[in-house]
Amino acid sequence: MIVNKESMKIKLCILFFILWQPSFCQDWVSTRITPETTIEFPVESELILEQGDTIYFGTDGHADYMVSLREISNGYAEQITPDNIIEFYEGTIGGMLRAGDGKLIAKEEIE
Repeated sequence: MIVNKESMKIKLCILFFILWQPSFCQDWVSTRITPETTIEFPVESELILEQGDTIYFGTDGHADYMVSLREISNGYAEQITPDNIIEFYEGTIGGMLRAGDGKLIAKEEIE
């Protein structure tokens, strides 16, 4: 059998596109959590209220998606300033990932 290298590249590219197409064409589900804030998951999220936390959770069989909200007590809230807010978020994200043996798949910078 004679295989043309150029046609083989095209077939491999098409195969790659077909395998990855579901993740790129997926419809995301938006959930408004405050008047100013919306989250998007690739699946419908479930609202869980647990021990003072508000958790939005969804799973699609391949991954779990979670947003956890917790009110910060007045004493600790005063320690968070515009200068260290990014450090606070980085520490929170790292702690959540370590606690759940998780992996960060996406992150948006806070402006």
